[in-house]
Amino acid sequence: MPFDVARDAAAPMGESAAECTKGGLWSFAHFNRTYVVQLCDNSVVEINDGIEVLDAALDIADRYCAGA
Repeated sequence: MPFDVARDAAAPMGESAAECTKGGLWSFAHFNRTYVVQLCDNSVVEINDGIEVLDAALDIADRYCAGA
């Protein structure tokens, strides 16, 4: 779903990126895309932890979606 253009255009991505950083997941947000890269030697537990952090960040972005 598209972001609600009536709101600050950068707010969803900024808040989502901040949530990733707070959870220890390094991300890069560019326009409406978020990039994350895991190290090649991460354990399954570390990868799952990173996915949980990313999921929480996407929940924040969902609040800005039209019709959500």
